[in-house]
Amino acid sequence: MRGKRLVISITLALVLILTISLPAFAESPSLADVESEIDTVQWGLVYHALDSGEGYSETIRLLIVLEIADKFVEGAMAEYARSGEVTDRAGRSLNFAVKLLERAKSITEDGGFVISSAINDAIDTEVRREERLNECDLLREGDIPWTGASMAAYSHCTTVDSYIDMIIDRINLWPLS
Repeated sequence: MRGKRLVISITLALVLILTISLPAFAESPSLADVESEIDTVQWGLVYHALDSGEGYSETIRLLIVLEIADKFVEGAMAEYARSGEVTDRAGRSLNFAVKLLERAKSITEDGGFVISSAINDAIDTEVRREERLNECDLLREGDIPWTGASMAAYSHCTTVDSYIDMIIDRINLWPLS
């Protein structure tokens, strides 16, 4: 009898812990990180084009589509900051961002440029940009200064497409409508 109560108590405690923790899992990774990660890929593209001296047309098309996707992530981030939950509007913005990111992948040829050699410079640039925005109080609602730490999730990425795939995977961790 005592053993049964113990098992039931432990089971209920585990269910309670999982129930409390579930929203935290749903909110990870932060949209502020995802938005900065898109910016970092953009900087990686710029540095790659400058270093290689080629692919300018493809780079410009990619930058435009990535920037539009970035704006939809920013919109979802601001909506989430206002409401404290993933609203239909935020979900639609994230869904549209994913579609745009998939469109960006279709622009690239053979998996896209290898930007892994430029990514550290890109991270440094984005971190400095975010620090300046924070100093001037210009960060968007719901945004915090980015440290670049979330890029550890991209350690296996090399090409533009592999970075975009990872961004899509991270957005899809959010409950989308």
